[in-house]
Amino acid sequence: MTRNQTLLLITFICNFLQLFAILSVFSLITLYFTTDLGLSQKESYQLGTALMSLSYCFAPLAGVIISRLISTKCLLIIAIKLYLIGCLLLIVSPTYLLKIPLAFMAVGVSFIAPCLFSLFSSSLSKDDHNMQRYFTVLHFCTSASGLVSITIFAAIIPTLGYNFLLISSAILSFVALAFFYCVHQLYTDSSQVFTKRKLLVTFLILTALIFLSVLFFKYISLMKICIYLGGVALFCYFLMLAKKHVQTREAILMFIFFCIISVLYFSLATLCQTSILFFIKENVCHSFIGCKLSAEHTDIFLFLGSMMTILVLTRKKLARLSSDFKLFFGLAISIVALLLLPASMKLIGLSHQLPYWMIIVFPVVIGIAEVFVYPSGLASIRHLIPASHQVFAFGAWDYFAGIGILVSMEIALKTASTETDVLNTNPVYYKTFLLTGMMYFVLLLLLFFLYKQRKTVFRFA
Repeated sequence: MTRNQTLLLITFICNFLQLFAILSVFSLITLYFTTDLGLSQKESYQLGTALMSLSYCFAPLAGVIISRLISTKCLLIIAIKLYLIGCLLLIVSPTYLLKIPLAFMAVGVSFIAPCLFSLFSSSLSKDDHNMQRYFTVLHFCTSASGLVSITIFAAIIPTLGYNFLLISSAILSFVALAFFYCVHQLYTDSSQVFTKRKLLVTFLILTALIFLSVLFFKYISLMKICIYLGGVALFCYFLMLAKKHVQTREAILMFIFFCIISVLYFSLATLCQTSILFFIKENVCHSFIGCKLSAEHTDIFLFLGSMMTILVLTRKKLARLSSDFKLFFGLAISIVALLLLPASMKLIGLSHQLPYWMIIVFPVVIGIAEVFVYPSGLASIRHLIPASHQVFAFGAWDYFAGIGILVSMEIALKTASTETDVLNTNPVYYKTFLLTGMMYFVLLLLLFFLYKQRKTVFRFA
């Protein structure tokens, strides 16, 4: 085994361990808020989506810290520690201090993924012909980690409770941290010169982000305004970039459209952790092929859909599909999957629970669409954005995903209710899913038309 292959294997193990700890917590956090902490659906939706959104929106800062202050290895160690501290604080903190551990978790997770991605990229040689295959395996590893963790914890939670999930997540994070401590010297040292001043600046930045996160969790409206304004600023930035770079103007415009697709897709995908989760809990018959499944099992089907799609996309003919086709296709099937929910509810009757096999279509399709949307958008940056702006574009892609999660909050809040009776809640879910699906279908058609006329649109802008 060559040195690069050894580093790839180590990165795969770190990625699996850490995501095993994180994905199950993020998938079930809203249920934890209502079941163990007694929060309302509205509060659970707001805190859960805020946690996930900040985890994406803070990610671009990882590139700034790595390029100017400390090494990737050092930042990854700090990030894992922050997440670990957040998990432990969440177990012992009273409800009125809930925002503090969530802030630690948001900042920690936002830096873990970029650091692992950076280490993975550094382990590949630039002339490696198997680069695309390695990235496919990494994404498959991520989906497998989520599938295994949620399968295990969904079976254990009814007996041992959500605190066991948090304790297990903290233990797994500690194992991942210990493992990385043992092997981190195998990675190439950063060109950054380590100084106490740079470490102090990094500490101040992370401290400021934690305080900012606590403020955002307390004032959700303020967070939404700040993140939306940041999205507008990024949109204007890329428009100006397109105006400046005449030769790559059309390519940059394509990326802007891809970011809008990312917002729309993630606003639908995050419903699996909010509205769909609670809909399954109260409004769906939990019997499926002789097994009794609960709301906690929802994301199992999402990761199954993702893994199956990755296996299919490894075939050469499908791998050659263009990025724009993959992105529009991923968004289109997500919208169709959402529209199938009210259609199924109308077919069965709004006064009855929906069969489990009907509801799992949505998470499965969302998992399929994720493979078309997220990796395709990241891959498109390499040939759409000028080299000097690519690092910033990678961060912007994650930021727009965070905006999509915030939009999902608005959709989920339409279904928030204190009622548990199917007769009272089914009409609310039916109306919300139907109107959202129809609106998104119109937006998809409009976006596709504008994409085809992007040169004219840019001249008008």
